[in-house]
Formats: sequence, C-alpha cells, structure tokens
Amino acid sequence: MHGRLLTNHECMRRYMSNNDTCPCCHHGPETIMHMVWDCEELTLFWDCSVPSHSWAKFFSLGLHEWIQFNLSSLDSGNVNLDWPILFGVATYHLWNDRNKLVFNNRTNMPYTYVSMLFL
Repeated sequence: MHGRLLTNHECMRRYMSNNDTCPCCHHGPETIMHMVWDCEELTLFWDCSVPSHSWAKFFSLGLHEWIQFNLSSLDSGNVNLDWPILFGVATYHLWNDRNKLVFNNRTNMPYTYVSMLFL
C-alpha cells in the first residue's frame, strides 16, 4: 500500500538492477500496479472476477485508492465470495507467485487463480 514492494522497476530505480521489465509478460516496466493488475498475464483473472460494471473504476485508480476501494467494496464480484477477502488473498498470491517465477523460475499464473474462483 505504501509502494515499497521491490518490483523490477523499483530495483532499477534503486540501482539494484539494470532491467525493469516484467518477468511475466516481458512488456513494459514491472511497477506495483503492473504486477497486481496491469500485466497481460493477469487480465484473465481480473476479467473473470471483477464485475464488468466495476471495470472502469477498478482499472483506473492509483495504488492507494485501488487497495482501499477493493478492501472496502460491498460488491461480491463475479463469484459468490466476500470480495475484500478474495481481493486480499488474490493479491497476496499474485505477489507470491511472481516471486516464485523470479526466484525459482516457476509459476501458477494465471490459470490457477481463475480456476480458484469457480471451485
């Protein structure tokens, strides 16, 4: 929420790396917002879970507002689950899976998360 995750973009900004590219889609810099919803590898997950009437707001907010909006939303999304809980668990797993890709060269993204919605 404070923008302190060490994404590739942040590592490059701190002179810890010379590459800020997203390790999942290899398009553009891996910022926090890219890593949690803008990466094309995650589009299928969010398209399946976020109701279409919420897409405009969901995909336009800044990081702080995006987190607050989703953690306080009463909308249950496209699944019959408590949205703030699903959102929190999903973003945790997206970050965890990104780290598995970066450090262990393996990932479950994105299809594991889409199937998780419908279990």
